[in-house]
Amino acid sequence: MGLTGNLRGTEMTHILSFDCGKSNGVALGYFDDETPYQLVSAFQFMDGPRGLCNWIKDHRSEHREDVPGDHWWDFDALALPGYDIITVAEKFIPFPGKGFGQGLDSTLPLVGEGVLIALGVMPDYPDPRWRVARNMYLFGGKDLKQKKKYARTFLKEKGMYVMPKELGQPNSDDAVSATLHGLAYVAQILRHKLTSAMITEWEPGE
Repeated sequence: MGLTGNLRGTEMTHILSFDCGKSNGVALGYFDDETPYQLVSAFQFMDGPRGLCNWIKDHRSEHREDVPGDHWWDFDALALPGYDIITVAEKFIPFPGKGFGQGLDSTLPLVGEGVLIALGVMPDYPDPRWRVARNMYLFGGKDLKQKKKYARTFLKEKGMYVMPKELGQPNSDDAVSATLHGLAYVAQILRHKLTSAMITEWEPGE
């Protein structure tokens, strides 16, 4: 997904959010004093931790001293001017005995988290930038199925839902999750008023 945000001259904060696993999702969004969280780009790719390593390598700058802040990203590759980026990621929590698969694939989110820590993308646990899955559902719903439905409906109505064909993937689940985590972080942790209002004022249609 290419550049969609309205990158004006105002000072912006960018959020780069990750959902790791066998399939990885990444979302890049921004907000400023006049704009609630907006999605700029979304990515989804396979190959587990190896794919994640390759994505980070492809989107990081080789000239760390030229990039401000704690994280050094290739802003040209991300279709952005040179602004600092806050990173957030889903913290995977297995639930043995509750439908959680015990196969090798079930460990890949944790390995991906290790990749993010080892490469300096994310801090060690615990840190509020590590987000558990339930954090991304802020739109109502009586059960998980309805919460997911409302979350996707919200993104669609706000122009932040990415289709699988845009990503070249069979689905867009991980890119959607990454987007929701970035959005929720801005509202819940950074307490950005415009983003919070955008969420609280929204009502799901039936």
